[in-house]
Amino acid sequence: MNPLAATDRQIKGSDVTTLSWRRNLLVWLFLAVLAALLYGHTLGVPWYFDDHRNILENIPVRNLRASWWKVLFYDRGVAQLSFAVNFFFGGASPFGYHLVNTVIHVLAAGLVFQISRRIFRKGLLFPLLTAVLFLVHPLQTQAVTYVVQRMASMATLFMFLSLWAYIRGRERLAGGATWMDRRHLAWYATAIFALCLAILTKQIAAVLPLLLWLFDRYFLQPPARTRWTWKTQLLYLLPFFLIPALQAFLTFYPIATGHIEETGLSQTLPIQIRPIDYLFTQFSVIWLYIRLLFIPYPQMLDYNYPIVDRLLTGPNLVAFFGLLALGGWAFRVRRRVPLLSFGVFWFLLGLSVESTLIPLDTVFEHRLYLPMFGFAIFFWGLVRRFVPSRWVVVLAVTILLPLCVLTWERNALWNDPLAFNQDNLRRAGQPNKRTYLEVAKLLNKRGRFSEAEPILVKLIEDNPDYEKAYVNLSSTYMGQGRFKEAAALLDQALSKGFGSPKLLNNLGNLYSRTGRYREAVPIYRRALDVNKHQAETWTNLGSAFRKLGRMEEAEESYRRAILEKPEYPDAHFNLGATLFLQNRFTEAAREFEETVRQDPSHALAWLGVGATGIKLERPAQAEAALERLRNLDPRAAARLASQMK
Repeated sequence: MNPLAATDRQIKGSDVTTLSWRRNLLVWLFLAVLAALLYGHTLGVPWYFDDHRNILENIPVRNLRASWWKVLFYDRGVAQLSFAVNFFFGGASPFGYHLVNTVIHVLAAGLVFQISRRIFRKGLLFPLLTAVLFLVHPLQTQAVTYVVQRMASMATLFMFLSLWAYIRGRERLAGGATWMDRRHLAWYATAIFALCLAILTKQIAAVLPLLLWLFDRYFLQPPARTRWTWKTQLLYLLPFFLIPALQAFLTFYPIATGHIEETGLSQTLPIQIRPIDYLFTQFSVIWLYIRLLFIPYPQMLDYNYPIVDRLLTGPNLVAFFGLLALGGWAFRVRRRVPLLSFGVFWFLLGLSVESTLIPLDTVFEHRLYLPMFGFAIFFWGLVRRFVPSRWVVVLAVTILLPLCVLTWERNALWNDPLAFNQDNLRRAGQPNKRTYLEVAKLLNKRGRFSEAEPILVKLIEDNPDYEKAYVNLSSTYMGQGRFKEAAALLDQALSKGFGSPKLLNNLGNLYSRTGRYREAVPIYRRALDVNKHQAETWTNLGSAFRKLGRMEEAEESYRRAILEKPEYPDAHFNLGATLFLQNRFTEAAREFEETVRQDPSHALAWLGVGATGIKLERPAQAEAALERLRNLDPRAAARLASQMK
């Protein structure tokens, strides 16, 4: 029976099912403006971690015209298709991806508002506060600002859409319509379709049927023409259960038969972790999530939360029985304080896919995107019950403003990957080695080799089998011109049995930097034998060929690099330089122009644009390049100007 039935037996049409389109529009506009204020400065946030593998290096994403329909059949195909559309229109520029993520967040918050009106029933204040808390909470930043986590926010958006359509369909039945009523069937079909989209976006949507059942039991009136028993309700929900069951079979059957590669999960599931160990770890992690919901500071991308090494310990048992007590309390008070009870159950169910038996990284903030709705209902339900109505707005402003500030500051930190990762190092009790590595890589990229070196040396001392540390320390030594030390380090790594493409690529670079191009070529080829999709290695191989005067092979290597990674300025520039040396000026000009399109600050490419303009008798092109070079590189500008005389 509906827990609210005793106090709200009938849904009041004027309170719940009708709202002027002007008021609705104002609410949605308010949410959009608020999102623009908090996320507007994230549109230029660069790529992080899994963004590269899932977007920039993902061949189906980069080839929308050739394989758009195939993308849907990949793991999380709807999300990948959205990335492919972004790439088709904006290439590797992060602007469009962040814009889409922010729009998804606004739409999700808008649906939270609409759904919350069916929970709080009368008035707009608490539904609006629920949507605002969902929108501005700092823990949402990872699901919105970290591009690849669109998978979480988009799946949640489709889940909210499915719930909203389900509510509308059930309201038709409660109003006296039959199951075969056209409008009811339209809403019912929309709910099923949205569930399919959610499942194909991320597997967390498998829990949606339980969430629909939960919402139905708490807040929806039974159909007027049907005896609404448990069996009837489950029959009504049967299609919603069958779809995730089918998806689960298609996902996990290959794993059970040893064909994990077919699932697309082989790179995301750290299956060396025992599911039972992961489950016991999550008992404590869930309490960490609860603490972060109430006190979202400090935040981290990588919490490096350790997997438990013993199951039956005091902390594990306290965390487990604490969760049992929380769930038991929520069940016991379901009729007396249904909003609080519902909020707890939604929160726990929202985490059930990623925080139970499927071994993943232990803690990630984006996993709270869906559970945040339950927390918001719980929080404002608590406020409505215990805070006098005249103080609600004052309390809301007092709470929401600091959250807005924290969200804005967190997003500002995302704009600088080095500062972001250094902050993670300071906050984490025992930082993960990959965070140390990322800081060192970013220091190397900025030419701050002396700062990167001690980090990498210590990383190797503590983790002598961590191959990536050797790769990056060798880059640090080469950046400082310390080639003998780089060679010794790479020899040490090879003696340990390491042989990753990046390690071999660095060895090839060492030979190239010391003029040993003939020795570099077979090393690059070895790296490509291990992984033929490394655009950087193809480019380096092409440069070695060019130094040896083997222009045809150089051109072929550069073109292969571009095939693997179209948005790669260095490959386009080097191909342009190779074509220029062969007096193929028209083709060279196209490559130089593509380089500066992708990287407007590439001074040598602008020099190439100007030089080909001179050769092709295009003075306007040469003048435009000269003007850009005067700001970018005065020496290159002087060199081009001397050629124009």
